[in-house]
Amino acid sequence: LSEMGAPTWLSASTIGIFNLISASCCFPIGNLSDKFDRSRILYFSFITLVLSNLCFISNNLSIGLLGVVCWGAQRGTSQVLFSAIIADLAPKKIIGTALGIFYLITGVISVVAGTAAGHLADKALEYAFWFGLAVSLCSLLFLFIRNEFLLKRAGTPPQEATLAGA
Repeated sequence: LSEMGAPTWLSASTIGIFNLISASCCFPIGNLSDKFDRSRILYFSFITLVLSNLCFISNNLSIGLLGVVCWGAQRGTSQVLFSAIIADLAPKKIIGTALGIFYLITGVISVVAGTAAGHLADKALEYAFWFGLAVSLCSLLFLFIRNEFLLKRAGTPPQEATLAGA
C-alpha cells in the first residue's frame, strides 16, 4: 500500500488487517460449508481473489484497502474449505498426514508463485497483480468447468463428488 501513498503505519498494518479479516471469515464459512456444497462456496474464495487483484491494480489507496479485505476473505475461506474437503476425502487414519501434505504443497507453490510475482514486480509492481489476476481467473474457470460440466457429465452433484472422493 505504500506505493499507493499509504502512511507507513497503515502499510505496516496490512498483514494484521489481512489476518483479522481471514480469521473473521473462518467460522461463518465453516458453518456454511457444513450446510451447503463446499465446491459452490469455493466460488466465493476465487471471486474475492479476483477482486483483490483488481483492487491492487487500481493504484488507489481506498480501493487497495478493499483489496486487502478481499484478500483476507479469500484466504480464510479457502483454508477452511480446502481443509474440510481434505477431511471429507482422506481416510480417517491419515487426515493429519493429508492436511500436512496439503500445507507442504501449498507452501512450495507459494514460494514458486511468490518468486514469479517478485520477478514481475521488479519490472512494475502492477505486473505481479496482473499475474495474480490471470491465475485467479484460470482457477475460477477450472472450478466452474469442474462443477458445471465434468461432474454433471459424470452424473454426480458436486457435494456428493466431494464426499465420495471424485
